[in-house]
Amino acid sequence: MRFSWVLLGVVGLACAGPSRGVRDADATLTVRVKDAEGRPVPGARLKLLRANLSLVSPRIDSTDARGTARLHPRPGWYYVRTEAPGFVAYPEAEVRLAPGASQQLDMTLVREAPFSGRVVDAQGRPVEGVELRLFPEDPDAPWADAASDAQGHFAFTRVAPGPVVLQMYKEGWSPYRMAFTAPRAELTVVLGTFGALKVRVVDPQGRLKPGGPSGITPVVRSPDFVLFPEKTADAKLFPRLPAGRYLVTGYHEAAPDCSWSRTEEVEVQPGGLTEFTVSFEGLHGQGALRGRAVDPTGRALDGRTVRALFPGGGEDTVGLGEHCETTTGADGSFVLPELLVPVDHLELNDPEVTWRWASPPPRPGAAQEAVVFRTDWGLVEGRVLGPSGRPMEHLRVEGRPVEAPHGRFRWRTFGAEPQQWLLEAEGFASTLLRMEGQPDEVQTLPDITFDVGRVVRGCIITAEGTSVGAGLEVMLLEPSRIGVPTRTQSLQPTLEAKTDDQGCFQLGHVAGRPQLLRVDAASRGTALRELKPGETGTDLRLDPWVPLSGAVTDGERVPLEGVRLDALCEGGFFADAITDREGRYILKVPSGRECFVHALGVEQEGRRPRPPVFVFSPQRIRASSGAGASLDFAMRQGPASLRVRLPNPHESMTAFALPGDIPMPRSAQELDGLVRAGLRANPSPGMWPSESLGFVESFFFGQGEFVISALPLGHYTVFVQRQGGDGDAVIRLPVELTRAGEHLLEAEDPYDDGHGTVFPR
Repeated sequence: MRFSWVLLGVVGLACAGPSRGVRDADATLTVRVKDAEGRPVPGARLKLLRANLSLVSPRIDSTDARGTARLHPRPGWYYVRTEAPGFVAYPEAEVRLAPGASQQLDMTLVREAPFSGRVVDAQGRPVEGVELRLFPEDPDAPWADAASDAQGHFAFTRVAPGPVVLQMYKEGWSPYRMAFTAPRAELTVVLGTFGALKVRVVDPQGRLKPGGPSGITPVVRSPDFVLFPEKTADAKLFPRLPAGRYLVTGYHEAAPDCSWSRTEEVEVQPGGLTEFTVSFEGLHGQGALRGRAVDPTGRALDGRTVRALFPGGGEDTVGLGEHCETTTGADGSFVLPELLVPVDHLELNDPEVTWRWASPPPRPGAAQEAVVFRTDWGLVEGRVLGPSGRPMEHLRVEGRPVEAPHGRFRWRTFGAEPQQWLLEAEGFASTLLRMEGQPDEVQTLPDITFDVGRVVRGCIITAEGTSVGAGLEVMLLEPSRIGVPTRTQSLQPTLEAKTDDQGCFQLGHVAGRPQLLRVDAASRGTALRELKPGETGTDLRLDPWVPLSGAVTDGERVPLEGVRLDALCEGGFFADAITDREGRYILKVPSGRECFVHALGVEQEGRRPRPPVFVFSPQRIRASSGAGASLDFAMRQGPASLRVRLPNPHESMTAFALPGDIPMPRSAQELDGLVRAGLRANPSPGMWPSESLGFVESFFFGQGEFVISALPLGHYTVFVQRQGGDGDAVIRLPVELTRAGEHLLEAEDPYDDGHGTVFPR
């Protein structure tokens, strides 16, 4: 394979070496606890937590009169949590203990800054059941929750001194937010009911517009945000609004299908009516924008909708905005009247290719001129026939039913990249259609003729030569669609069958192109074989799974518990395991196949303190049958890190790196090999409660940044990958790490504006 030398480079970076087995020897940890003045704290209760934040044992040790306690834990990576009356259980101390090590830990406790208060309504009556959440300014300090009782009382005890934000929420009441420094005196909070907002809109001549056309968007969304607007003669009323800040947008229709907008921020007070006016007084347009819409060949685009798009403005941005559209005439002519702000670009809907764009647009007020609307979309058309030449009218394209009247089809392509589609018809062999996309063009293909294909028969035997029996699944797959395995991946075979009582199978309507036969028997082994054109019979012998074992340490003999290991193997085979208390693991890998084993940090989402970030380099292995294999991992050591920043986070986007100067892969299979071998980004910190989120649930839409840390200095190649319906789009970014510290890489979306190379799937 073209990049096999790269894989050797990865192995070299993996910090592998002779086995560092962890001996079963307890460590000794002496903990001395004192206050900020240096006085010992007797009776402090010590809890030992593993790095994955599970409690070591129910036993709780306490400090003696000198503030000292001696513990004898097993070797490992721990957090020590200390609880003492009048002190905050923060910060936790991190400690690494090697086998037989003796270590002393000094902990200074922070005295708590307790405070209490009462929640009442506007009449001074207590409000029960209010949820309160306290967010310290220190992001690593623990947050705290409380609730008001029947008398409206609440209390926070173990709070660290310093700046905090207090949020309150109760269904049917306005949320409350207050920032102050703890500790503080008794706090009385008046919780308000919902407020209301009345919005008026003034036109350019200073006249009130009927109904006050407007809309609002909360700056910080509340769980109770539901709109029930009411129109009055000269305003729009938004009743039952949670108090807080809102973006208010007013609208003025300057001409049919052409409206101006202005957005401003407004504070809605609880329990009352807030009135606000959005004014367009004195504003005037820049003149009409005239043009004649044509495609790149000069053909008039008649009967289409042209829309002007403007920078900024809108309901989520403070400032002026505009929405203006019209329909083109028989010769493609159009007029967009009364434009308020400069146009960024024009869009035109097209029923065949979805949309077109023109940039830069003509200047408002200029004479009419031809405006060429381009698109990244293209069209492909053709005809599908059966073996006798009879048109076929019912197809499945990528698994979706498609009607082809009189055998004729037409669908869209995207971009100028290689693309492919799997065409299927009942009773015939599938066809894989490959072509280059041609934006803004219609490509007419030669007739596609289906054939009935061939029948492939075979039997599956175990490594010992015995039959596997009935019920074992055999998959026929396109080589480009196997991909990189994950624990949740579900392969989509072109055809599949199950073995009979003799362990034999039969696949009908098999196409005459190279494909892969794949078997994954969880307990008995795997098989992967290329089915060549013309082959009608083949037997498959299962390669057995091989036990792979080893230890995972920090590089200084400290075992790491709770580290997950993923084996990513050619053929889409996958295995995983988690290290035990001694940092050991056992997982099974398919024999005879190249695998890369990745050690990953412990789960982090929503845990306090945040578990440490463990980073390792993947290790390559090709295990032989008949014996087990050993592979140890030590944390990667290096002074540099890479931060890859993406413009638009997306859940299907990721980044990985390889040491050396790695060329762009030539196929989806080569890309999969790079992904298996690549250095993964650090584990995502996940979702953490924060003051900006408050009581509203958050959703994961993808990371905006990927960090790859602890890298030795040298040359690397970073790949940014985004999976899409047409395949995987990839950007290649070479980088030289010449100094310690973080290196920032700004990356584009691989699917935007042709920045990336697309590998069809």
